[in-house]
Amino acid sequence: LNHSMRSGRISFAYGCVTDEQFICKAMRGVDMVFHLAAEAHGSHSFCAPELFDKTNRVGTALVMQGALREGVGLVLHVSTDEVYGTRFEPACEDAQMTPSSPYAVSKAAAEAEVGRARLCGLDVRVVRPSNIVGTGQNAEKLLPKFLGLCLAGQPFQLEGNGYQQRTFLPVTDFCNAVTKVVRDGETNGTYNICGRETKSVREV
Repeated sequence: LNHSMRSGRISFAYGCVTDEQFICKAMRGVDMVFHLAAEAHGSHSFCAPELFDKTNRVGTALVMQGALREGVGLVLHVSTDEVYGTRFEPACEDAQMTPSSPYAVSKAAAEAEVGRARLCGLDVRVVRPSNIVGTGQNAEKLLPKFLGLCLAGQPFQLEGNGYQQRTFLPVTDFCNAVTKVVRDGETNGTYNICGRETKSVREV
């Protein structure tokens, strides 16, 4: 964000998405909110489901409440395609949610909080991306983790048999899609954002 920060039009505030006072203060005078804060590592969610529930569900509820209280015009909420479960055929946005991990359950619950805010008159547009990849990604994610092991000369570590399917979405494509949703999307619209290639972890 260094280049953008030099414009003088951005201020940075560090805080927690589950801190109600911080959320309301951060939203004061704001026109639009991009809500991307989340615990997002699916396998870790089995070890600490309560942390995922607190950050993803409770945090989203506080973001929605803060936006309503402060008169924010539009909230862009980033969910996940994992709310559909382990299916790998294309899913329509109105397909049934069948989350299969504590992470996915917490994100589906977060969307229930979005639904509540929509009933109160807040325009919340939801995007459900597949696995986003790109520069600066957290080192615990699949591609940077594999690259780090490769550079260290260590063997790759696969969870399970390695045949789990992953669809990868370049972060630039994700950003372009989100920009389009904000500019041209329908009020309270929900949009899947998918990559074009699906590969098993073993293939990667």
